[in-house]
Amino acid sequence: MAIHIMPHEEGWQVKSSGAKKAYKVKRTQKEAIEVAKTVAKNQKTDTKIHNRKGQFRDCSNYKK
Repeated sequence: MAIHIMPHEEGWQVKSSGAKKAYKVKRTQKEAIEVAKTVAKNQKTDTKIHNRKGQFRDCSNYKK
């Protein structure tokens, strides 16, 4: 499982792999990344950052 930061009609969503609904929606990608980092650290998983077109652009690993 990974935590994805993806575009949303209201800004940027933080969403777990396979989830139907966003965990959180933030106005900026930077805010969404901060939320995703916290969640990923707690769940010991990865973050996957997508660009405005929804394409994968970066990731971080918090499995330690």
